[in-house]
Parts: sequence; C-alpha cells; structure tokens
Amino acid sequence: MHNGAMRTDLTPSPEVRLTIPVSAEVHQTFTRIAKAGGMPVGRAMGEWLADTLDAAAFMAEKMEQARSAPKLVARELHSYALGLSDMTADLMATMRKQPAAEPASE
Repeated sequence: MHNGAMRTDLTPSPEVRLTIPVSAEVHQTFTRIAKAGGMPVGRAMGEWLADTLDAAAFMAEKMEQARSAPKLVARELHSYALGLSDMTADLMATMRKQPAAEPASE
C-alpha cells in the first residue's frame, strides 16, 4: 500500500489500454500480422487501428449525421461508393496496360 501524497500533476498517458472481445478468426488474423511484423498481437491491432483512424472517424461522423438526416447520408455514401468503383475501374485499366511483374522469389 502506498501512503505518500497523491500526485495531481500527472499528465494522461497517450495510450489507453483496452480489453476487447474478438472472434477467433480476428485473433488468428492479427496473430499472423504480428508474427510477420515481429511484434505483439496487441501492438499489431493498435497500429492497424491507428492506420485506419481516418476511416473510423469518417464512419463515426456519418453515423452521427445519419441520426438526423438518414436519406442525405445514404445518398452521400452511395455517391462515395460509385466514386470508388470508378477509381477502381481506372486503376484496373491502367494495370492491364502495364507489363506483368515478375513473381517474387524467396
């Protein structure tokens, strides 16, 4: 037991530790990522979440907006999906024009 004075000048840690339930499939996938990256599973998950933060923030914003204007958000998401489809088609056309890459050897 610590009997010293309580410190109130501590700044919060930049990281928050969580305990979250995940399916066995999710755990297995992140275990593979962690092994390939030479890191702990928790770090692999944390880095993945940090790397996809913009997408999560976008979804949070759209979910919040959908509460007040569901039809508007549905139209926006539909337009977004159509734009992605066009971009994917353009990328595939560009890739078809390029010579095939040599397979990587071990």
